Amino acid sequence: MAIALPPEPNWHKLIKSGSRVFVGGTASVPYALVQHLIENSEGFSDIELVHMLALGDTRWAKEEYKRLFKANTFFIGGEAIRRAVDEGRADYTPVFLSEISSLFSDGTLALDAALVNVSPPDEFGYCSLGAAVDISMSAVRNCQQVVAQINPQVPRTAGHSYIHISEITACIEASEPLVEVSPPPIDSVAERIGQYV
Repeated sequence: MAIALPPEPNWHKLIKSGSRVFVGGTASVPYALVQHLIENSEGFSDIELVHMLALGDTRWAKEEYKRLFKANTFFIGGEAIRRAVDEGRADYTPVFLSEISSLFSDGTLALDAALVNVSPPDEFGYCSLGAAVDISMSAVRNCQQVVAQINPQVPRTAGHSYIHISEITACIEASEPLVEVSPPPIDSVAERIGQYV
């Protein structure tokens, strides 16, 4: 029996101008979902996008989206985020990684929605957060609306990484590779160090 998926996001029913929205980060940024929001953003402004280290295309931090989004990052990474923080178009919230979940659960950073990248549901309806088992589960558990990008390239990981499809308010299906960080080229100094190790 096939698992029924939630409907596509009707963004104007899920969030409003000024909403605080978590975006899954590190290797599992839901890029297609963020793009879907951008394409359906007419009438929105000042949406705060809260995230950890976001690798890859952080288009929401670009100058062209400064009226639509303001990033609030826990880790400054990538040129677009760094430039946005430097220019005052994004905020940096310094916090210990172990304390981020409590910012969500105690309401200090109350979340209106969480945008996450998940695996397709299994036969019991459970989706995995895959590589995003950092603060994403806390965001999912402490937000008003969970919006997911169901991505067959997200691996199913063990442990406390599963959410049931019934917990997802809306979703899109989009297959995208997870972001990878390429190793730097090995130069003569690295080669010499390697000889000693």
